[in-house]
Amino acid sequence: MPTNSWQFWEFSASPQSGNALNFKFGSAITTGIYTTENDYNPQSGNVFVSFQVGWLGSFSLESGSKVYVNTIGQDTFDITICNAPWKYNTNTTFTLNTRFTCPD
Repeated sequence: MPTNSWQFWEFSASPQSGNALNFKFGSAITTGIYTTENDYNPQSGNVFVSFQVGWLGSFSLESGSKVYVNTIGQDTFDITICNAPWKYNTNTTFTLNTRFTCPD
């Protein structure tokens, strides 16, 4: 369940295998479309999404992608991210695609 921390809502989504995604919303999470912001303290309506990639380190999604949130029950959310870019270095860009329910 997301936790409220001084105007921010945060949680981690962990798959059965792979790396966890860390979410920090700039406002209370509810049904809507949020925009990724490459800043650890996102503005209201935005979300900071970060993750660890093995020994390569920590990365975050670039600003401007959409995160779709649908409330499907009390404190339960369906979250979708499609084709959100993140940079490994200045020359290499990957995209993130995921959909999950929080909490599962």
